[in-house]
Amino acid sequence: MVPGLRRLSCVVTARWFFALVVVCLAASVTNADTVRFLPGNVESFQARLDLMAAAERRLDVVYFWVDQDTIARQFVETMRQAAERGVQVRFVVDDMHNKMSAAQQVDLLLAGVEIRVFHPRGGGLRTLLHRMHDKFLAADQRRMIVGSRNIEDGYYGASSPCHSYVDIDCLVEGAIVADACCYFEQLWESCHIVPLRACKGTVVDDCPLPKHGGVAQEFPWLEGCLGKLGSPTFEIESKCLDFVHDYSGSKTRGCGIAPDLYRVLDSAQHSIVLVTPYFLPANELGHVIRRALDRGVHVCVLTNSMQSTNRPIQYAGLLNVSKRYTRKGLDVWEFSGPETLHAKAFVVDGCIAGITSFNFNRRSAMTDTEVGLVIYDPAAAQHLEATLWCLFQKSSPHVPAGLGGRLAYRRGAKVRGETPTRPPSRLPRTNKGERVGVVRVRALRAGARLIPRQL
Repeated sequence: MVPGLRRLSCVVTARWFFALVVVCLAASVTNADTVRFLPGNVESFQARLDLMAAAERRLDVVYFWVDQDTIARQFVETMRQAAERGVQVRFVVDDMHNKMSAAQQVDLLLAGVEIRVFHPRGGGLRTLLHRMHDKFLAADQRRMIVGSRNIEDGYYGASSPCHSYVDIDCLVEGAIVADACCYFEQLWESCHIVPLRACKGTVVDDCPLPKHGGVAQEFPWLEGCLGKLGSPTFEIESKCLDFVHDYSGSKTRGCGIAPDLYRVLDSAQHSIVLVTPYFLPANELGHVIRRALDRGVHVCVLTNSMQSTNRPIQYAGLLNVSKRYTRKGLDVWEFSGPETLHAKAFVVDGCIAGITSFNFNRRSAMTDTEVGLVIYDPAAAQHLEATLWCLFQKSSPHVPAGLGGRLAYRRGAKVRGETPTRPPSRLPRTNKGERVGVVRVRALRAGARLIPRQL
C-alpha cells in the first residue's frame, strides 16, 4: 500500500474508533437515571412546584389526601397554571380524602384539568374500606416524585410541630418514570375511578371562583423557600430501579407491591433498617421477619410511639403482637415526637433502598393500593440509611408489655453501638398533649383485636 494511503487509513480508523467511544459513553450516560432523596419539608414542596412549573406536555398526579389549606391551594394553583399553558394534566385523588373546595375543583376543570376520584362515596362498604393510598407526581414521562407525603400543611413544615409529620420522598429522573406512567394509564382506565362530574353530590356549577395571586401575595411564608435542593444526586442505571405498585387500583392476592417488597426483605443477609409509622408484623410480613431473624439478620424497626402517633389504635395493635418478635431479637424503636413519624423507607444490607407509601401492616398489604421505588445501589442505600439513623436519635426502645407492664425488650440491644436507656415509667402524653391512661390503652388493645384487617 502507498505510504500516504496507509497513514490516511490509520487516521480514518482512529476517528471512527474515537466516535464509537463517544457514542458508547453517551449511551451509558443516557441510560443512567438520577435519584435524589427529599427528607426536608421545604425542598420536597419546592421540588413539586418546580416539577409542575417545568412540565411541557403532560402531568400525571395521584394523591391519597389533598386538603384546602395553604400548601394545597398553592399546589392546586400551580397545577391549574400548567393546564392553562397547554399541558395535559390528569389528576386522581381518593374521594374519601378529597378536601378541596367545590370552587377549587370547578376552577381546575375550567382550566382543562381532568379529575377523577377513586371509589366515590355511596359505593357500599367494600369500596368504602378499599382506598387508594398512592402518592406520586410525574411530569413529561421523565421526572417523578414518589414517597409518602400528602398535600397538606403538616407535611411541608407549614403547621405547628404537634400537627406536623416527619417524612421522606424521592425525586427521580429517567427511564424508570415510564413505568410509573404506564401504571397511571392502567389506573386511569380502571373501573375503580370515575370522572369528578359523575360523582354523586359533587357541586360543579354556580360556585364562586377563587382569586389567583402570586406566591408572595397569597403565601408569604414561601418567599424564602426558592433555592437549590441540598440533597445529593445519585446516577443509577435504569435496570437498578424498580417501580413497585398494585395493579389497576385493586389488590390481588399473591401479586402486587406487598410480595415485591417482601421478596426484597427476604433477600437480607446481614441487616434490615425499616422506618414506618404504623408497623404491625402480622401474616406474611411476620413470616418474613421471623425468617430474617432465624438467619441471624439484625432487624431494626422505627415506628411511632403513643406520644407521636396520630392513630393510637394502630399502636395498640403493635402492643398486641410485638412481644413474640422482640423475644426472637427484633429491635423496635419508638419515635418520641412531638412530630408524627410518617416516613416509609427501608435499607437492606446497606445495598438496597426503598421509598414507598406502604405502611408495612395488614391494611397496606390486604386493602389499600400502594406504590414505591426500590433502588439497587449501595451509594444511595448508604445515604438513605444515614438519613434514617438520624431519626433513631429521637427515639427510645419499644416496651412490648404495654404501659405499666414489665420491660420485655431485649436488654443490651444496640443501635449504632449505643445501649438504649430505660424508657420513663410515667404515662406519656399524646401529640395532642393528652395524658394516656392504662385503661384507655387496654381498651384500644381490645378494639384492635376486633378489626385486624383495618390496622
